[in-house]
Amino acid sequence: MEASNGQEGEGDKPLEKVTDVPCLERTPITVPPGDSLVRHAKGLDQDTFKICKEYLRPLKKFLRKLHLPKDLPQKKRLKYMKQSLVVLGDHINTFLQHCCRTWEINHWKKMLWRFVSLFSELEAKELRRLYKYTKSNQNAKLLIL
Repeated sequence: MEASNGQEGEGDKPLEKVTDVPCLERTPITVPPGDSLVRHAKGLDQDTFKICKEYLRPLKKFLRKLHLPKDLPQKKRLKYMKQSLVVLGDHINTFLQHCCRTWEINHWKKMLWRFVSLFSELEAKELRRLYKYTKSNQNAKLLIL
């Protein structure tokens, strides 16, 4: 049996495979390994993050539509974003009405919209304003009909 000089052997094979894997640094936004979205969401501690995540889990499809590919026409992206915001905003409002005490409403409204903003380039306040604007226009259209 030959003695290993440290340059050949079983230890080299995994290193070769690792270099063939695409690097995460090529993506525009990277989260270091072991790091979570919680660290990137100002004001969301882990417990609050988990509550928001579980409550909005059934709406993952709508959260994904907040960040669509750039090659999609802007008009179509805006349409999907507005539709998703209406569903998400209505869901948040239902939670606030049925599950929160009066003094908790502002806190949970802010936290849930912050969580939603993790899936968009927009800030929580901007998303909430866009939701209100879209919802009011939607209601105005219904009144006209």
